[in-house]
Amino acid sequence: MIGRSLAQKGHLTGTEFRFLRKELDLSQHRLADLIGTTEQTVALWEKRGKIPKTADRILRAIYLETIDGNVKLKEMTEHYVRKRQGDNASPTRQDFAEQNRAVINPAKPDGAGDRT
Repeated sequence: MIGRSLAQKGHLTGTEFRFLRKELDLSQHRLADLIGTTEQTVALWEKRGKIPKTADRILRAIYLETIDGNVKLKEMTEHYVRKRQGDNASPTRQDFAEQNRAVINPAKPDGAGDRT
């Protein structure tokens, strides 16, 4: 479980970032669409190792959720990318956060957690 130990450590290096991206079967282009940047930027992060904290955390969260069996997260992100590509618009970080909020922190069923 090299990927899990990488995803749980502190800040990723460029090589580690690339490893997790490839483990998720994401191209640089696809990941760039997910996090609202360009393919060239992702390539530079991987080459130079200077990854913004937000991108680092997003990739690690997607990786951990996917290996823990949350395939809906990966399906949802792929659907989101396809939709955004159809709109010819890059997603913003806020768009990504809103789309993933329900998957990462699912709402409780009606009445769940209510105290009586």
